[in-house]
Amino acid sequence: MRIDSVTLITDGAGTYTIGLRNTLSTLPGSMVMDSVTVSVPAAGTHRVYLGLEVPTPGTGYTLGLLSSTVGSGGLFRNTAGATFPYVNPGVISITGAAFGTDPFTSPRFYNFYNWSVSASACESPRVAVVATVNTAPSAAFTFTNTGTTYSFNATTTAGATYSWTFSGGTVTGGNTATPSVTFANSGTYTATLTTSTGGCSATTSQVIVITSREAELSALVGVYPNPSSGQFNIELNGGISIEKIEVYNALGQVVQQHGVNGQQIQLNLANSADGVYTVRLTGNNVLVVKQLMLQK
Repeated sequence: MRIDSVTLITDGAGTYTIGLRNTLSTLPGSMVMDSVTVSVPAAGTHRVYLGLEVPTPGTGYTLGLLSSTVGSGGLFRNTAGATFPYVNPGVISITGAAFGTDPFTSPRFYNFYNWSVSASACESPRVAVVATVNTAPSAAFTFTNTGTTYSFNATTTAGATYSWTFSGGTVTGGNTATPSVTFANSGTYTATLTTSTGGCSATTSQVIVITSREAELSALVGVYPNPSSGQFNIELNGGISIEKIEVYNALGQVVQQHGVNGQQIQLNLANSADGVYTVRLTGNNVLVVKQLMLQK
């Protein structure tokens, strides 16, 4: 039989040597039959592999700590309340904990919980395997426009491949980081970017609203600084009349909205998360959409 694994409950990090002993042996050096050293990184409940072989059926075997190097804590142990024996018929019987007795002459199981045992089998040696977790790609982009021609810029993972889809327009630049699209008509369009690297991908979309007067009106609205660490200034020129301003995050949620009185508008996004925000400025027959980049 083999004792495969047990649960340890610790109040800190530690390294423990756990041994299988034959307390009935009278031969020098034969009491400890097998041992293994395990480490736990912190306080909590830990499943540890033992792989301790019980060579022959019998009585007088004990499982206990041979030594321990405690970091910031030790093992919790059972001192009362257990009902012995714990029996798996025909396999194993745990007969007692013997708290407070000599671990070299009496069974001492009180540090170990939820035992897993199996019939001994022929198996290969355990080999360490290194697992590498790649950083997942992210997807984000900004855009600017001159009239109805929009220039896009992927602002995400370096070395990634880019796949763009647009719900309309004529695309120049294909699946590069900086394509441009010319829209022939006013309307609502969706731009979608998928970035891929290391076998993983991420996707994001933004909505573009183009009105018949957008190119003319957009040129009358200045935004600076952009990018900004939090404070944005919006300047209205040419007598353009704006009555309301709304700020949307990348999820399409409204994070700010204000009435407008005057030609100078200040937006403070210092308490918002870094990223791309969309500003919609509306008035009487006026709609202007601008992009803000928040970088703290």
